Amino acid sequence: MADKPSVKERIWKLGVKIAHSRPHAATVSRVRLLLLIGALLTLYLGFKYNNDWYVEEFANYDWARDLGF
Repeated sequence: MADKPSVKERIWKLGVKIAHSRPHAATVSRVRLLLLIGALLTLYLGFKYNNDWYVEEFANYDWARDLGF
């Protein structure tokens, strides 16, 4: 009958597996940059083609009406 690995050995093997599966720092940097570019592009396009909701919502505040909005 084969011996079962101890809990310590199983945890160690799992830790090694996780450590080897981490993405490289360059990959993480590229993903973050792409997410930032995507977020900025989304905001730009959203405000370029439809900013009426923002103006209408802002005009509902009393202090904004006092400023002339």
